[in-house]
Amino acid sequence: MSRMKTIFVGALLICIALVSYSSRKRKGTIALDNIEKKRIEGVLNFDNVIGWFKTLHLDQETDTPFIANPKDRDCLKEKMGVTLNIQLSSEKNYLLLGVYNSKDNIITHSLLIEADLFDGKTTEVLGNEAFVVLK
Repeated sequence: MSRMKTIFVGALLICIALVSYSSRKRKGTIALDNIEKKRIEGVLNFDNVIGWFKTLHLDQETDTPFIANPKDRDCLKEKMGVTLNIQLSSEKNYLLLGVYNSKDNIITHSLLIEADLFDGKTTEVLGNEAFVVLK
């Protein structure tokens, strides 16, 4: 009986270790190294931002669309666990569009837009926030 108990305890410890490792792995940062980039000559229109999200056919249960100021790297890391590993010019305007999948705990879609200007609606939606969830 004690040998069976030892095997059971050993198996239980292995299961706990695997669950702990996999949950730690999922909570790590998501590096957006190979992010798609788009340059817009002129004004970025918020309708185009919404249009990009609509082309993705998102699942309302698991997908969360967001926009963010990619220059605020601390906010990206804190809110989404995202690190953006590319250089951004301090003189240019950028907007990060993304979709977070809560089921798989990953960013499934992302687009970094560089534009000369943002239209009034984009500026209004972002406000003073570095990260905004869209619904």
